[in-house]
Amino acid sequence: MYNCPVKRPTHKDGRYIYVSYPQECSFKVLCQPDTNLGPTVYIRTKDDPRLFPPIPRTSPKYKELMNLRTGCERSNSLKKEKYGLGYRPCRSDTHFLVRLYLVSIIEHARAWLAEDKKQLGDDPIALINARAA
Repeated sequence: MYNCPVKRPTHKDGRYIYVSYPQECSFKVLCQPDTNLGPTVYIRTKDDPRLFPPIPRTSPKYKELMNLRTGCERSNSLKKEKYGLGYRPCRSDTHFLVRLYLVSIIEHARAWLAEDKKQLGDDPIALINARAA
């Protein structure tokens, strides 16, 4: 189900209400002014692309794309939450970008260390020698 984007929910004076923006409508008129949501379009379940995407969820291509997507989402979440970049700790764009690069370097270094630990074990001397070589 999709409803008219001209009528959107918002909070005003502690209440949940719908506000209309007729100037954003391509027809420049408020159709169905007596309803909260405006015109509603219902889509059959089998035609809904959110429930049935063009790439089947059981296919290897879908799983590959989802792995890439979730990896990016985990990386972004780590940068925002653990390293505090979501709170915008600096005003300068350049300073923020430098912090982002440094956090990305830390993230890659941890991934490299995890790969080396899989291959070489937890021996610190072997890990140092592997990176030095």
